[in-house]
Formats: sequence, C-alpha cells, structure tokens
Amino acid sequence: MSKFFGLYFLMVVGTGGVMASESVLWPQLETVKFVTGRSAVEEDVSEGRAVFVLKSGEKPIGHSIEMVIPQYAFHVDAETKEKTPCVLIQAEEADGRKYGGCRSVLDGSYLVGFISEFDLLGTKLPK
Repeated sequence: MSKFFGLYFLMVVGTGGVMASESVLWPQLETVKFVTGRSAVEEDVSEGRAVFVLKSGEKPIGHSIEMVIPQYAFHVDAETKEKTPCVLIQAEEADGRKYGGCRSVLDGSYLVGFISEFDLLGTKLPK
C-alpha cells in the first residue's frame, strides 16, 4: 500500500448473504440515516449516518462522490460472490479509490467496500 490512510469504521461485520429465493424486507429510505454532499466526520459515524471517515493521520482526505445516497444495493463479496442486501448510506473517494458504506438490511450491521463491489439498485423499493 502507498502512503495511504486509515479508515475509521463504526463497525464492519461480514453479514450472511441472501439466496435469490429468500424474501428481503427492505426499509423505506426516508427512515435511513445517511451522509451525502460532504465528507463524513466522526460524529456522522457515531450517529449512524456514516460507516467510515477517510483520514491520513489526523487530516481528513475523503471527498464525497456525486451519486444518489441513500439507495438500495447489494454488496457482492469478491471471493464468494455472496450478495448482502443493504442501503448505501455513504460514498467517498480518496487517493484514487472509491468507497461505499452501507447498512445491511438483514441484521443492521455496517459494511465498507469499494463502490465497484456494490450492485446499485436505485431509490425505488426493490421487489
């Protein structure tokens, strides 16, 4: 790794994926806390609006990615291809890398991944 940075996470827990035949109880987006249009700060993490803060030492280095937040998504595990239904609540970039933070629909845990690991579903309630 380069002179990169530390990611400060609220909680990053691998959640079990969902089989195609399983039913997912998606939340209404109006009920979801999120951060968009700016970089997350520690208060956002502690309040559940964000999953991480991008820093190099103590200096914030993250920049918000212009995209629709919050939105429904599946996080796809790079190795197992297991899909975890979630709501994307944060999207930032730093040092040429794009990250997303989401909250699992299955158990409420938080997850961080590269934006490319998410199948973005938009803002309409998935069926």
